[in-house]
Amino acid sequence: MGVEPSKFRTTDHQTLVWDMVEGPQRPIVLLHGLGQQRRFWDTTSPHLVAHTVVRIDQRCHGESDTPRDADLSIARCALDVIEIADRLDLRNPLIVGHSWGASIALAAGVAGALDAVLIDGGLMPMADLGDWQTIRPRFEPPINTFESSDVA
Repeated sequence: MGVEPSKFRTTDHQTLVWDMVEGPQRPIVLLHGLGQQRRFWDTTSPHLVAHTVVRIDQRCHGESDTPRDADLSIARCALDVIEIADRLDLRNPLIVGHSWGASIALAAGVAGALDAVLIDGGLMPMADLGDWQTIRPRFEPPINTFESSDVA
């Protein structure tokens, strides 16, 4: 994206790094997965130029200097997203999360009454995997994997 990153101090005194490109349409906050960083979205961000796009280096990732013993719970990371959205005065942001970031997007959506898009898996065209009849079994959930006590 070629923009200068900024730093944000959370209410629990952690420093996160983020960048933003402003556009005229609805803001989109992009959350990377575990072991990634905000630059994960480099190939996606140019397609969103009509929107204000915010990319965050989440705790312990990228340029954020959060220590590894900090609170890395989904709830705390979701609060980070809400705090950044509030600080930037983002109106009705769409929170998009990939993998671990999807869990954070969902939690932020619930806690902050925000819309969320959850992406689990790769960001490649499904057509690259083959035709639907061939690949469909790979996308079906396993049978009887979860017991009722496992699901909240």
